[in-house]
Amino acid sequence: MKKKKTIFILGIFLVLLIGVYGIIIMNNKKQKEKEEETTQTETQETKTLLNLNKEDIVKLSYIKENNTMEFEKKEDTWIYTSNPELPLLQNYLTNMISIFTNLAATRTIEETTNNLNEYGLEKPAYTITVTTSDQKQTTLYLGIKNPITSDYYAYIDGVEGVYTIGSDRFSYFDYPIYEMAQADIFPTIDSSSIDELSLTWNGQEIKLETLEESSYDSSNLISWYLTSPFEHEIAADSSLIDTQLQKIENIMYAKLAAFQSSPFTEEQLEEMGFTNPKGKISFHYIDSKTGTLEEKSYTMLIGNSDGGEYYYAMEEGSNKVNFIGASTIDSIMSYTANEYIYKYFALVNIETVDEVLVQEEKMILRLKDIPKTSPKENEGEEESTSIEEEQEQRESEIRSLYRTLISIHAEKIVEMVEEEIEWLNFQVTFKRNDEKEDIVLKFAVYDSNFYLASVNGEARYLVNKRDFENYKSTILEGFQKFSE
Repeated sequence: MKKKKTIFILGIFLVLLIGVYGIIIMNNKKQKEKEEETTQTETQETKTLLNLNKEDIVKLSYIKENNTMEFEKKEDTWIYTSNPELPLLQNYLTNMISIFTNLAATRTIEETTNNLNEYGLEKPAYTITVTTSDQKQTTLYLGIKNPITSDYYAYIDGVEGVYTIGSDRFSYFDYPIYEMAQADIFPTIDSSSIDELSLTWNGQEIKLETLEESSYDSSNLISWYLTSPFEHEIAADSSLIDTQLQKIENIMYAKLAAFQSSPFTEEQLEEMGFTNPKGKISFHYIDSKTGTLEEKSYTMLIGNSDGGEYYYAMEEGSNKVNFIGASTIDSIMSYTANEYIYKYFALVNIETVDEVLVQEEKMILRLKDIPKTSPKENEGEEESTSIEEEQEQRESEIRSLYRTLISIHAEKIVEMVEEEIEWLNFQVTFKRNDEKEDIVLKFAVYDSNFYLASVNGEARYLVNKRDFENYKSTILEGFQKFSE
């Protein structure tokens, strides 16, 4: 009995051993099949479908969404067949052609082309044809994309089989024709070479010019003036103008929007907003790039918005229309004429002043013989006497008072106030020693925060209330001390 039991246990163990052996054999077989499949797939991934010589390719055409684009190479330069004068950027065509010089399949799907409809190849998304110099044509068809790998299903005319091809190399076929062309080049300029600038926006022109002299400059320091839209030139804020000129120096057209060899029709110009342009930037500058000083002008017209981030823009008289960043134009055109006005309205050159009168109520204070320059130190000479030192101290304080007198400035500029104004009984008059008229400053309450200042009858300067009150008290105190 004991012997039979031992034989039974050995039998069970043998069965289990045979089962384990079978599992091991099966796993080895599956692993071998997997390795063979991997090897086969790797072989498929390196399968070359096309290997043309790029120098031999002389024509390229492709159809996408029923639109046909055709290009051909003339004297080593690719041109757009429908418009040979369009300045094509050659790198787009170079990248398109390179696909045919080394096109490899990522996977072989079928060995025949009997089931094209399953892969979107009966009505291809792209039909791309190249022609070589011996007039042989090769056509590549791209169907739908594989939803997992994003590869295109593809086949080649005259070649049996359906394959998958990486989609990243075909992005160049998605660009509109004008994005494949060179936009206008904005002039390369040094902002400091511009001496005249005109900005027009929604029918309002702001014109800025550099003038060697002006009867409206009491400082003898101003170089830029507003010459429009005001009745006469007005001193301009050179800091703001420098900022604007720097923006203009950095202008770049983003991309080409339209091009044709003949002039645009009125209908085309109206559609893009150039019949009555929304804006215009025009400037005169000195070009020194050629080694000689050459006067030049440039005018850019700004049309409609494209509904997004660009405006249509073109050089006046050009046959190219470009897109330009709306943020660039809006930044330049965001200032009103008043914002260009120089805010230091009392800046009168001390060299041109004989005396200054300050009137407060019925009191008139007069400051005469204003010292023009600081006394120079006389090295090696005897020390100054106490009287001389007192005189120097007095002159120093008068000059400081004068600096305070001309330092008042506007916080804001408003449209010139024409109606009757109730002026304060406080007035400052600069009596000048040259042929220019005297400068008269008047002040009036504007609102709870500002005083309105007038210069020779032109009331447009808003002075902060606290600044004006400090100014007035300092001036009266100083004039009472030094007035004759």
